[in-house]
Amino acid sequence: MRISSRGDFGKHIAEPILKWLRKIPRRKRSAYLKDGRLADVLAAIQLMAARERPQAEIKKWAEELSGSEVGEREVDRWTAVFEEHPEFFVMYKLKGDVKAALRLRYTNKFYDPRINKTYTPEETDELSTERRWALTTKPLKTDSISTMMNAAIELHHRAVEELMARRWWVPVLPPFSVFSGHFWARQSRGFLGITRRRGMRTSLRRKKP
Repeated sequence: MRISSRGDFGKHIAEPILKWLRKIPRRKRSAYLKDGRLADVLAAIQLMAARERPQAEIKKWAEELSGSEVGEREVDRWTAVFEEHPEFFVMYKLKGDVKAALRLRYTNKFYDPRINKTYTPEETDELSTERRWALTTKPLKTDSISTMMNAAIELHHRAVEELMARRWWVPVLPPFSVFSGHFWARQSRGFLGITRRRGMRTSLRRKKP
């Protein structure tokens, strides 16, 4: 193998290492690493936790979160937020419409906001179907909302730390390549020098009568 320069030699050492590293299976990149995602998650948590009802069509959520009139792009944006963060949100279809809800408020619907009354499970069973459909959960208190928001911030922090841990070798390889090039180039020159001196001594011995 012929190496034309120290840099080429270093590159030759680094390429197999990079090839090997690329073969290591990587975990799916966290959705929290997407631009602006943490802010979107926090905004959705605040809105859905405080609303009278925690579920609505995604287009309606998009209108409240992004502005009065939204296009397909904004609907897709918030659909991705709800879909990629099941730790906080749940998506479902009802009568053909895709809806999203805050997971913490999606179950145990015993609260009637029209009369500000919370029913027991036994009382709920005695209600008519129409009245049961009108039940929801109470809006969350400030401390509960803060707990969820802090959890989202912590998950984002962990995702960043994990990404940095997976990339520790990126700044290390270029200096390692240069060092390897210099080291092996010196060793090669030293070996060639020894070989030449030995060859010259052998030639002189052969010339002696």
